[in-house]
Amino acid sequence: MNKRKSVKNIKPGDILLVESFAGPRVHVKVTKEFLKKKDEWGADGWDGILIYDSDIRALIVAGVPYDSNINQEVWVFNFQIIKKCKNKKDIAGKENDTVKKGRRRIIRK
Repeated sequence: MNKRKSVKNIKPGDILLVESFAGPRVHVKVTKEFLKKKDEWGADGWDGILIYDSDIRALIVAGVPYDSNINQEVWVFNFQIIKKCKNKKDIAGKENDTVKKGRRRIIRK
């Protein structure tokens, strides 16, 4: 996994783009945060729910034994978070995992 800058200001109810261990990038609506205490063993992360059927199908194709009829909770480690989806454009561009950008035209004088 690549080292990424941590995403800050995440609250329950936010939609995050997450890189799964199976490979595909999926959108997760986070529900509850877990922070480990100093004397405990474990890792920081979030409980969440997959919100798109296409993400569930992508995980099933990648080999994850996931029942598509039940909304099961998923665990997200903090290092798996790619970005926080802020608007509809971020969510709409999920088929390519990136938002398409136009070409810049440079005019030289």
